[in-house]
Amino acid sequence: MSWQSVLTEQVNDAYRAAEGLLRLVEDEQLEWKPATGENWMTTGQLVHHLSDACGSMFKGFITGEWAFEESVGACPSVMEARARLHADKALALELLEGLSDDDLTDRMVEAPWGKKPMPLGYSLSKMVMHLDVHKSQLFYYLKLQGKPVNTAHLWGMATEG
Repeated sequence: MSWQSVLTEQVNDAYRAAEGLLRLVEDEQLEWKPATGENWMTTGQLVHHLSDACGSMFKGFITGEWAFEESVGACPSVMEARARLHADKALALELLEGLSDDDLTDRMVEAPWGKKPMPLGYSLSKMVMHLDVHKSQLFYYLKLQGKPVNTAHLWGMATEG
């Protein structure tokens, strides 16, 4: 299996699960955040971050054009979050399509937050993991809000929602 096919499958799987979870979010819950502890994002901030957690990072690694925000933004509606997530997925797949397995294996890239160059394919895989982490965070936000989510939702196997 090639880097190209592995990453394409990872991207499709991660976004399918994220899209399913996002269908369970309600606009009225966008200001919600866990009541205990500190430094939590609101649901609106979380879905904003989730909606550009992968494709925009692919763009940074592939083109060197990084677009970081000064502060965590918040989506004002679930509709906007879903549109942003859809666009981020399209960007990730489009950028991935333009790469060869040699690019993914041999091209070394460095993250702005890192000090060690890594193969491009590995770095892109880590960005899919970034999306997965925030998808899991949304899963627990929904669970804490009383939504009837389960493992099938987390892995993108649930059909309702």
